[in-house]
Formats: sequence, C-alpha cells, structure tokens
Amino acid sequence: MTVVLRPITKDNWEAAAGLRVREDQADFVAPNAWSIAESKFYDALQPMAIYDDETMIGFLMYGLDPEDGQYWLYRLMIDQRYQRRGLGRAALARLIDLLRRTPGCGGVNVGYDPANTGAEQLYLSLGFVKTGLAPWGELTARLTFADS
Repeated sequence: MTVVLRPITKDNWEAAAGLRVREDQADFVAPNAWSIAESKFYDALQPMAIYDDETMIGFLMYGLDPEDGQYWLYRLMIDQRYQRRGLGRAALARLIDLLRRTPGCGGVNVGYDPANTGAEQLYLSLGFVKTGLAPWGELTARLTFADS
C-alpha cells in the first residue's frame, strides 16, 4: 500500500466525481462533484485525489479558513470498494504530514456528523481532540502540532 495525495486536475476530476461511499454513509459527506465545484469559487479550498499506487481510491479537501485563520479538513472519503483497509487513515496521515510542513500551520480542525462514529474514531485515534459542537450542527475536533 502506497497512499499518496494528488491535486484534482482537468485529467482526474471526473474519476474523483465518480467515487462513492456506501449508501448508509451518503448523508455524512457531500458528493465529490459538489466539493470540486466549490473549490473553483473558494480559492482557499484544496481538493485532492487519494491514490493507492496508481488507483484513485478516495477524495479529500482541505484549506485555510479565511474567517478563523485555521486549517480545516472539509472532506474525506474513501470509495466504497476500498473501505476497511486502512486507506482513510493513511490518507489522513499524508495530509497531516503535508500540513506540518506548511509554514504557519499550527494544526488542523475537522467537523463531522455526530452520527458518524467511524469518522470520530479515526480522528481521535490520530490525536485529534474534540472541541465541541459547531453552530452548523457538526462535532468538531482539532489536532494541534506539538512543534508549533
């Protein structure tokens, strides 16, 4: 398993838009096509394809929120065909590594549906700490980089 993140481009956006979570997870994450469209109107959003070697297996989007000045993980999904293999954990670890090397980035926040216990377990297992309930109804968590 060699998980890497690559930017969404004109060459891979359609493949990313075609990725799907399981039906019981559909309410937890916006469709990738929506996220890709959002990124074209909000410059701070960075959509990334998740690859295992040369196979696209997922999608994530992160960015520096202009309102609070903090980095956020806005989307993370692994296609239903590739779930339960540790690929989401590996992808999130790659993003954390990328953000640790980003000047001025002291950590990353995430919001998730309170019913999405799998996401919560993943975030907490990687060192995120719950920070509360956001006004928009999601639970939030933060990973602060110790070296910041």
